[in-house]
Amino acid sequence: MCRLREIPRSVYYFYKNKPLTATEVRNNQLKKKISTIFFNNKQRYGATKIHQVLLKEGISVSLKHVQKLMKQLKLRSIVIKKYRPQISVKTIVSKTNILNQDFSTKTICEKCLVLLILDYGFTYEKDY
Repeated sequence: MCRLREIPRSVYYFYKNKPLTATEVRNNQLKKKISTIFFNNKQRYGATKIHQVLLKEGISVSLKHVQKLMKQLKLRSIVIKKYRPQISVKTIVSKTNILNQDFSTKTICEKCLVLLILDYGFTYEKDY
């Protein structure tokens, strides 16, 4: 294998037997902690909430570092999209203008129009 890559055997064994650095050890511990928090909370916690939990436990780590480690672990929180009503494909049926756009009154409830829309699209109009 060293001949194929054209590197000396000493370099190969140096990198193979190289001990982990302190940062790599800390990152591995953080990755384990992040994944346990993530899966204990049903995959709903994102980086900000995990960061807050880690701070409460006394582990000082930045939000960006938590985001980077979550990306390396390929962890994404479940996001529920905000409801957006769909545009109806039904044609709008125009009703007759009973009041002729005159909404001025001299007494209370002089012009009251009640529209009752029933289940099957039938409209009941009553003028009081």
